[in-house]
Amino acid sequence: MVYRPCTTPNAQSARLMFYHDHSFGITRLNVYVGEAAAYLLTDRVEQDLINGTNKSGVNPGLKKILPELGIPLVIPDKTFVDTNTILGTDPTWAWGTTPGTPNTGDLWYPHVYSPAQNPWDPSGANPFGRWMYGPWFWPPTTNIEHGPVPNPYYDPVNAPEQPPMMPATPNPSMPGEAFMDTPVVNGTAYPYLEVEPKAYRFRILNAADDRFFNLQMYVADPSGYVSPDTGYATEVKMVPACGTPGIPADWPSGVPDPALKGPDWIQIGTESGFLPAPVVIPSQPITWNLNATNFNFGNVDQHSLLLGTAERADVIVDFSQYAGKTLILYNDAPAAFPASDPRYDYYTGNPDLTAEGGAPSTQPGYGPNTRTIMQIRVAASAPAPAYDITVLEAAFSKTDTKRGVFEATHDPIIIPQAAYNSAYNVTNLPANASSAYVQLQEFSKTFSPIDASGVLQPPVTLQIEPKALQDEMGEVYDTGYGRMSGMLGLEFPVTSSNFNQFVVYGYASPPVEIIKGTANLNATPIGSLDDGTQIWKITHNGVDTHTIHTHLFSAQLINRVAWDGAMLPPDPNELGWKETFRVNPLEHTIIALRPNIPAPEQVPFEVPNSVRLIDPTMPEGAVLTPPPPVGWFDPLGNPINQVTNHYVNFGWEYVYHCHILAHEEMDMMHAMAYVVPPKAPSSLVANLIIFFFERRVVLTWTNNSINETSFTVQ
Repeated sequence: MVYRPCTTPNAQSARLMFYHDHSFGITRLNVYVGEAAAYLLTDRVEQDLINGTNKSGVNPGLKKILPELGIPLVIPDKTFVDTNTILGTDPTWAWGTTPGTPNTGDLWYPHVYSPAQNPWDPSGANPFGRWMYGPWFWPPTTNIEHGPVPNPYYDPVNAPEQPPMMPATPNPSMPGEAFMDTPVVNGTAYPYLEVEPKAYRFRILNAADDRFFNLQMYVADPSGYVSPDTGYATEVKMVPACGTPGIPADWPSGVPDPALKGPDWIQIGTESGFLPAPVVIPSQPITWNLNATNFNFGNVDQHSLLLGTAERADVIVDFSQYAGKTLILYNDAPAAFPASDPRYDYYTGNPDLTAEGGAPSTQPGYGPNTRTIMQIRVAASAPAPAYDITVLEAAFSKTDTKRGVFEATHDPIIIPQAAYNSAYNVTNLPANASSAYVQLQEFSKTFSPIDASGVLQPPVTLQIEPKALQDEMGEVYDTGYGRMSGMLGLEFPVTSSNFNQFVVYGYASPPVEIIKGTANLNATPIGSLDDGTQIWKITHNGVDTHTIHTHLFSAQLINRVAWDGAMLPPDPNELGWKETFRVNPLEHTIIALRPNIPAPEQVPFEVPNSVRLIDPTMPEGAVLTPPPPVGWFDPLGNPINQVTNHYVNFGWEYVYHCHILAHEEMDMMHAMAYVVPPKAPSSLVANLIIFFFERRVVLTWTNNSINETSFTVQ
């Protein structure tokens, strides 16, 4: 085994970090089996709020406001092999700790690409199918390397459900997504937590490969099922959904009884640290935009504590009013998101879906169940006083006599909005949509930045960088076998009804994201020559909500806007800085980014540039595989015949990608060329040399950089 040293400066503010394996082509598998973890960063501001000190200037009242560093809740989903049933549910399973022999407790992962279509069935559908298959979709993918092949299981007499042709996909084959049936918290399936009736802090990470979570709390149904093993109630009481706005009246599971709502979430931070202000989030079932006149019909419009993959939440929960109660941490996020496949929604009493390749009905107190995450048992002891949120809000706000939590721990935001007024102790940040948000028809944005104190500066104008993502079969797909895919790309500049197209690029493509690093953010004005601020408009023409994740820098979510112009400001708990953004179908998601160059004391060595072949798995000069559907285009939409593998200087090479890991592996990831100026040479000396009538000057200097590409003498 080869060990390589790794330096992580950890120069960020207090937050919950997430790190995991990123091996090419097998990230989803390695994360799924456990090569992933969370760790906490703390700072002086957080310690002041915990310990009742004031070294940072945010807590002059010396109050102990935060309940310690918090309890981590790392939540993925898994499916486990059962020796007694696996050969009936998956007769081709041949992996695990004893390959070829099933072993109970091994992790299971989908490995057969089951097409959703069957052209020989009267319905045109495969009842067991999961994912779209290009040759049987419209328009059909006729340019793939391996098309349908004869089905060896075809038997019109004894197996009429088998079609004469089948995909040529190998086994194992990666799936479109992998939604598992068992939530796991900190490594334990369906755990319980014993707490006192007081306030606790939780640091929550959605560590699932592909599944979203909409986390809520309800008092367990006291008249429902009680486990004979523990004596505790295990079920959330459900009532009919009829009359609940945003939920179909015939929704089979119903909705949790609102009379048994548990404590609210008080969210104070995300994956990028503290929010501008605390946000109270009540328990709220998922609802959808069911207004058929809206272009983003079918997207989720209301939720509770919603966490897409890799998103994190720093929350406070006050159990003081629930002494002696049993609470259920509950989830009802659809899978896939926002559209729901009922076969991935496991809950007590769900319909028997075995005829469609799903699971039988779940019995009370048992799995599979993706609605019931964990149980919280509140002691029947004297409760503490109710948590005083006004003290928390006062600590976060900046005033004339104290610093604010957000202002003290973060770089200034890029585009100011009225929601940040309390964070900077101002009242004049823009509230009107034309100033605070990016409009549908804008291709550049004029706005007034703020300085570190929140004071508005002279206006600047930045061009909007048109990005795109696509996950529609027929638009993007696996050119080898016709499997569904998702890719990042660009929208052509200044799109109109006469010129509205995307170009997509896989990971092994020339870089189309080139970002200039900014040194000393507070001293470098936004829009100046030395500034690298960019505004991205990510246009999504597809079906899934994607969690777009940036490496090594955070960005500001400005707004979303539907294709029909409906303006969608950030949720209050999406304000500030984030590194993972939910990008919804048929909407533009606008983010602003300004990656900073670390100071020498943060990175006390020079980082070498990444100079590599575009596709390191191919030889130099090889013709690169063009992206679907019709090959290479430059960023202006001009077709390119071919691209050959050659060396490119990617600078420090950051990446961004969809953190639905099955999508990342489909090639929904881009390398970003992050440009950092080389260290300037020093000790320049000019020596005059005279030889008879010849005179010349010889220059010598000290080269302080390992990344210079040339020298200019002026």
